Amino acid sequence: MAWHRAAVDTFEHLANANNQGVDNVFTALSWAFGERPVIAAKDRIIEVVNTNRSEGNLSVVLGTGAITTAVAGKASAASRVVTSVVPVKGNRFYGD
Repeated sequence: MAWHRAAVDTFEHLANANNQGVDNVFTALSWAFGERPVIAAKDRIIEVVNTNRSEGNLSVVLGTGAITTAVAGKASAASRVVTSVVPVKGNRFYGD
């Protein structure tokens, strides 16, 4: 049962990192799965977010703050619940 304890410890470590910011999440994931796949996934996430940001497709779900690529107004989830979203304003991160 040592494998079970190790699995539980890993999942608890990942769950604890979840509330400590995205950098800590990626660090914890790297600890659990190795740097190479985590860096590849992180780079892909950044690429998709930046592409959608530059194309004006990035939105935030009202009430949760989740980032989505849904068109502003409404987003349909897998459960068919319709949720309002608002577009993310452009920002070049240097005072604009």
